[in-house]
Amino acid sequence: MNIYNTLSNKLEKINDKNITIYVCGVTPYTECHLGHAMSAMVYDTLIRFLKWKGHNVKYVSNYTDIDDKIIEAAKKSTSDPIEMAKKNIALWENQQNQLGLNMPDIRPKVTDEIDTIINSIKKIIDNEYGYVTQDGAVYYRVQKNKNYGKLSKRKLEDLLQEEDTNEDKESPIDFVLWKPKKHGEPGWQSPWGEGRPGWHIECSAMAEKYLGEDFTIHGGGTDLIFPHHENEIAQAFGAGGKGFAKIWMHNGMLLVEGKKMSKSVGNYISVEKALNKWSPAALRFFILSAGYRQPTNFSNEAMNNATNAIQKIEQVIRDNQNIYKNFKNEVKSK
Repeated sequence: MNIYNTLSNKLEKINDKNITIYVCGVTPYTECHLGHAMSAMVYDTLIRFLKWKGHNVKYVSNYTDIDDKIIEAAKKSTSDPIEMAKKNIALWENQQNQLGLNMPDIRPKVTDEIDTIINSIKKIIDNEYGYVTQDGAVYYRVQKNKNYGKLSKRKLEDLLQEEDTNEDKESPIDFVLWKPKKHGEPGWQSPWGEGRPGWHIECSAMAEKYLGEDFTIHGGGTDLIFPHHENEIAQAFGAGGKGFAKIWMHNGMLLVEGKKMSKSVGNYISVEKALNKWSPAALRFFILSAGYRQPTNFSNEAMNNATNAIQKIEQVIRDNQNIYKNFKNEVKSK
């Protein structure tokens, strides 16, 4: 089969018998919405098709269960951030079952992989792609990596025009690998002091641990191309990896009235609300009826159309089952 590779900007054929896939999972700072479900359905469908074609697939998708958004949401609700993340993960796991999604072979959580992440940061520092500031933060030295921007097609000189008031960094475009602990926040011991990982390093470290330095497909939404996926590539290279993902696959965004469905914007439809209103089959039909790389506009009309389509399909199945049943009875009676 052919998959569009964002890195090369062209369709590329997959011939490997064994296929390894990493897909960025959710950050569970609140309930999941249909945009998360859309991404999960796209890759679930891909994996089902690859297995049907006879490929052996190893599928890894993570949970970012510690992050700035989780900490901020926990503060607002006076909750423990780790426990809040666990609660939202359990809710999403149940909803994935309702949606008929197969679970990944491996589902690592950031809080379980701190040592993995620290080891990756150590490699980056040893290779002089990372540096430690006086307050115990660790940053990636972007300008040392001459290939930075190859996924998102951005140029270093353009990025350098962006303002950044952080005077501890060598360059305004350097990004954080390790954050020092602030009062009241969760933290883990590291060679640079107590703190927690930056967002980007989590995925590249876990992908390499479970799939190796050179795996088949890295997936996620188009909103992750920059900076998240761009930084993953940079980190893997800085850690000494000779390769990373061969194919970068990105699904389009779910839109509401032309704008990306987002928890931060507040224009989202929660998975729980959607499942209370529509069947899992209708939701899957709506999501998968459009090209996976294109933005999909959500509306009640679109969902009603999907529901009607599913009802027609189910009626055809029932009719055929009745025809077959009647035929068997007639044969027996003779």
